[in-house]
Amino acid sequence: MRSFLTVSLALLFTAFTAAYAKHVMKHQGYYVIEMQSPKIMTLSLGPINAHSTCGKNVKGRCAERGRDKMFRCMTQHTANIKESYAPVQCTSKYDIDKYPYVNLYEAVKREACAKAGKTDSVVVSIFGTTSFVGGYRTGVYKKSAGDKMLLKNLRISCK
Repeated sequence: MRSFLTVSLALLFTAFTAAYAKHVMKHQGYYVIEMQSPKIMTLSLGPINAHSTCGKNVKGRCAERGRDKMFRCMTQHTANIKESYAPVQCTSKYDIDKYPYVNLYEAVKREACAKAGKTDSVVVSIFGTTSFVGGYRTGVYKKSAGDKMLLKNLRISCK
């Protein structure tokens, strides 16, 4: 009787744990730089990696949560683009994994001015784009993917 009770409790615990198991999703984002002047071209900075954790049965909500965290980071950093530090929203505390940009302005300037060639300045708009990392899962993929305008018509001196 005792072994039956022990086995039953073990099975019940396993089923309970499986029902409430955490699911981790990985997300990836990029800053998309659209150069308007002197040439029209598109560049990207990234990847930016993030993750989100949720219950196994709410993967769509998990995907939205990961996308929203990525956009909070990107929005906050472009709002203070000339600062020489990444905002707290771009740290592991907010599930952003090893954010690669301390000075986003300098990173954008370096890429845009190098691609523009010999020019005094460039004008760029910056977008954020996110997606789910992994196999294509219809609802999850769509809820994780997104594009957002972050900064429009930023003039950068290439001197």
